[in-house]
Amino acid sequence: MSPDIQSERILGDIESLPAGSRQELHQYKEQIERINDELQRRQEQLKAEQTRYFDFYNAVPIGCLTVNEKGMIVQANLHAACMLNVPNDTLINLSIPRFIHEDDIDTYNQYHQQLFSSGKPQAFELQMVKAGKTVAWVQVHASLSCGAQRERVCHVFFSDISGRKKVEEERELMARLLTQINATGDLRTCISELTASLQSWSDCEAVGIRLRDGEDYPYYETRGFPLSFVEAESVLCLYGPDGALQRDFTGNPVLDCMCGNVLSGRFDASQPFFTARGSFWSNNTSALLAKSTESDRQACTRNRCNSEGYESVALIPMHSDNRVLGLLQFNDRCPGRFTLELIQHFERIADTLALAISRRQAEDQLRKSEEKYRTVAEFTYAMETWQAPDGTYKYVSPSCKRVTGYTVEAFLQDPELMEHIVYPEDREKLLEHLSISHPQNAHDNKGLDFRILTPDDEVRWLSHSCTPVYDTHGQWAGRRGSFREITRSKRSEEDRLKQTEKKRQIQKTTSLQRMGGAIAHHFNNKLQVVMGYLELAIEHLPEQDVARYNLTSALDAAVRAAEVSRLMLTYLGQVNSKREPHDLTLICREFLPTLKNRLHRGLKLETDLQGPGPVISTSSEEIRQILLNTMANACEATTDEHDCIGLRVTTSFATGIGSHHRFPRDWQPTDTSYACLEVRDNGCGLSESEFEEIFDPFYSTKFAGRGLGLPVVKGIVKAHGGVVTVESSPGLGSTFRCYFPLSQKCLPSHPEAVPSIPERRQEGTVLVIEDDKVVLEITSTLLSNLGYTILTATDGIEAIEIFQQHKNKIQFVISDFAMPRLNGLEALQKLREISPDIKVILVSGYSEDHVMSGNFRERPQFFLKKPYSSQALKEAIAFALEESA
Repeated sequence: MSPDIQSERILGDIESLPAGSRQELHQYKEQIERINDELQRRQEQLKAEQTRYFDFYNAVPIGCLTVNEKGMIVQANLHAACMLNVPNDTLINLSIPRFIHEDDIDTYNQYHQQLFSSGKPQAFELQMVKAGKTVAWVQVHASLSCGAQRERVCHVFFSDISGRKKVEEERELMARLLTQINATGDLRTCISELTASLQSWSDCEAVGIRLRDGEDYPYYETRGFPLSFVEAESVLCLYGPDGALQRDFTGNPVLDCMCGNVLSGRFDASQPFFTARGSFWSNNTSALLAKSTESDRQACTRNRCNSEGYESVALIPMHSDNRVLGLLQFNDRCPGRFTLELIQHFERIADTLALAISRRQAEDQLRKSEEKYRTVAEFTYAMETWQAPDGTYKYVSPSCKRVTGYTVEAFLQDPELMEHIVYPEDREKLLEHLSISHPQNAHDNKGLDFRILTPDDEVRWLSHSCTPVYDTHGQWAGRRGSFREITRSKRSEEDRLKQTEKKRQIQKTTSLQRMGGAIAHHFNNKLQVVMGYLELAIEHLPEQDVARYNLTSALDAAVRAAEVSRLMLTYLGQVNSKREPHDLTLICREFLPTLKNRLHRGLKLETDLQGPGPVISTSSEEIRQILLNTMANACEATTDEHDCIGLRVTTSFATGIGSHHRFPRDWQPTDTSYACLEVRDNGCGLSESEFEEIFDPFYSTKFAGRGLGLPVVKGIVKAHGGVVTVESSPGLGSTFRCYFPLSQKCLPSHPEAVPSIPERRQEGTVLVIEDDKVVLEITSTLLSNLGYTILTATDGIEAIEIFQQHKNKIQFVISDFAMPRLNGLEALQKLREISPDIKVILVSGYSEDHVMSGNFRERPQFFLKKPYSSQALKEAIAFALEESA
């Protein structure tokens, strides 16, 4: 049915309706028509709004994309399409990650997930890749919204920030380069690091920096250039056949090659390879050389860059204060490495670096000048002062800090500072010196050396002199003082004096040893005669005879005199006893009864002898000698009968051994621990001056002393490789400590039994060799009394002659050591050549160590020390004959 027929039928139906119904339908019709008209108007308005929206959407100067949760682009504006270099309709349904740089894919995914999970807007920066692989930095703002189908989408707004990034990158590079230039250290090291940064940042194969040096611009630093290239291209100045430097009409040196053009300002800005600021650049040097002329290039070029294969070359002048400081050079074998924008970037870098390097060079030059001035002002000269008549300082040189440790300000604030810091012992002489520095007494001022204390309590020596200062009217204006530090020279002088004193002491000791040994020898020879004849006399007197008593007393005195001789040799280190491992504490315990018997009445002995004690290699007799002498010294030092003496044995670490009063003074520990024998008293004590003398022989602070006690202690301890230390003060008593090296050997489980020597029949012929006739006589008499037949000789040569005549009947030989022509040991060698089995007893007033110190193949059967008794002689003979039996 057609619409017209249908309409007519509807109208007919309506006409057939009652009048009221027809009126109501007519009203509905008018209402519907009005609604339709409004709807049509709104649709046209919406369409216009939509058109304006999309016009605005496409006109905004930022890229706008609508992206769904899967990352697909559902809407894009024209600016986004232009920025990505893709047609607008092509962008729809493409994945947005395909336009994100691979380095920033993770960054985008992270922000995309955060947006859809949290619903909060996100802002970030990343690199986007345009069609054609061009990379641009963009700033992104993303927010969440609902799409037409009520699905969640995000609106992405992004703008190109590549220019800003380049500025930031350039600023960061400049900051890094300036930091390297201004870093501490020498300029070459700084520029070396700077060149490495330029090479890394520019990604060029080779980078070099030329800096002005005189009239040339040699390479100051390079990276990536072959050494041969640098050596060949370093010099730019041209020299004539005569070797003279070539100059232009202005008198400036002629600089060769394209580097010379740039440095000299020879360029034509109309040429594409020059910039308006005089830089040269080329992305293809081979093509440039083929297409341009020397006139175009402003000079004849060496073409070494091209011959080395460098196609991309940029030469950038470094300007500073209207002068060319140097040149930056960028080379690469790949063509097309540069753009005009990059070259302009290079130029900005070059000028900035030129200013920084120029300032750094000026600062370095200033620093050198300051150092030179400071050296002259503070080190070449002493501390100089000018004090006004009232004592205040008018001038103090800066070197006062170096000389005294105090600043100029400290001296200006306290005019009496020098008097305050002077060493206490030198204060009086400094004040006396300053009192005569007035012009009336200037002729008496001879200068002064004195000590001061620095703020760190360091002692320094100063040499001072001062002269009066007069003003233009001849009036006294104070004094000029000079203070020169002489600590080093003073210490050198002290060291020299110490070495001289040490040498003197060594010479003294050597001389004393020689003299003491000789005296002991002659003394013992004389004692030998005295003791021998006394024994002979005593043997022929009855027991009750008064004369026998007197002679026995004389013999005892002679024995004690021999003991003094032995002690003297002990002090000189010429007596060495047989030493074995011993418990030091046990020796002291066993000797306690003897020590207590020798104490003065009323004195108390306190002991600390805990066992087992430290084990040392020694002899009991030596330790007893030390105990006797140190205890005797302690007894003599005490005056009150209620005083106390202490005896203690300990083990001490080497670090705990005092060094102030140490004897021998040059002793140094070689082990970590030492045994210590300590004797202390609370007697009168020692003064500082007495420390230097108490170990000298025959020195005693008491009239009763022999003066050999402590020297013998020192000699014994020294022979052990130990040291004696003393702590004492007047009125506070003294403590003597003897330190001995610990023995590495164990104590014997049982003492060795001393073999007994059987009695032998005393008969036969004896050859006695002695140059002293009196000693020869008494020795012969003693031997005759023992039953021997005597042959005598007064020296070694005579003895050899006699022995050759009577060798078959001579049973043994007794020979003195010190004899003219041939001594005892030398005679022994000759005798053994004649008769290898001959028994020899060697006697001497010298110690056995002294006598037997030579390198002799043959040795005697026994050594007998003078003076000796007839019993000792008898035992020596028995021992010698038994040893060879």
